[in-house]
Amino acid sequence: MHTFRQQFGFAILCCSMTLLFCSRATVSVDPEGAWDSKDGRIITQSVDFPENGRISVETVNGNISVKSWSKDRVDVTAHINTRDRSITDKEKYLKNFTLHLKKQGNKLRIETERPNSKHTSKHRKHNRGNKDIISYTIHVPRNSTMHAETVSSNIRIDDFTGVIHAATVNGSVKTTDTRGSANLEAVNGSVSITGHAGSIDGETVNGTVQAAVHALDRKDSISLETVNGSISLALDDNIHADFDIETLSGRIQTDVPLKTRHFDKHELRGTMNGGGADINLETVNGRIEVTAL
Repeated sequence: MHTFRQQFGFAILCCSMTLLFCSRATVSVDPEGAWDSKDGRIITQSVDFPENGRISVETVNGNISVKSWSKDRVDVTAHINTRDRSITDKEKYLKNFTLHLKKQGNKLRIETERPNSKHTSKHRKHNRGNKDIISYTIHVPRNSTMHAETVSSNIRIDDFTGVIHAATVNGSVKTTDTRGSANLEAVNGSVSITGHAGSIDGETVNGTVQAAVHALDRKDSISLETVNGSISLALDDNIHADFDIETLSGRIQTDVPLKTRHFDKHELRGTMNGGGADINLETVNGRIEVTAL
């Protein structure tokens, strides 16, 4: 847990650093953007991009929504708004934001440049940035590797095939109908995985972790961990797995056919259907439940 907090804290600090130059081979769908009095400015852009590429996006005070599709193209819609009441002309201010899709080989970075970001002091940029809201809706090719990070907001990934790395502070991470490898992290928020096939590493501090897995190969693994919260795992009853379950202050309950090697109030070790994939569940203050789908 300590390593996770250090690494993610460092990653958030890096959001403000200037990136190395990389190409901007984008096809703008709506370069000027649309205006809505409630939602602010909406900008859409797209870029041709193959399967098996790496896509990354970071934001603060903005949700991130991702889906995969069969097209060799990345589509991005940025929803931009601000809570800064000192701005007298909100529409003019929001028109100065610029969405960039920075492509370099099989890597693509999504970012939005704020007004006067090159000429504003760090202190003023930090204060203004805390009031700006930049959310993203993203479609990516199947079998992509997706890295998404946000602060004080949520991440949602639906109907996705590929590799997921998603992390948030003061928000939740939720996935539905995903296939591949998922690494999901939260601080002060929940992690929820529904309809997944493949390995999972789900971790949070001060939140619950819930997962429903319908397919798991013997070489796959599941690791779900929290400090203050419960863990709930639902599995297809045909999955072969080895279990290592531990809670310091809470109960363990299962209704799947386990052959136990060790079981007491706070620890359980055993196998399901003869053993196979490694499943590790751990919490400090909370219950752990394993149920059948």
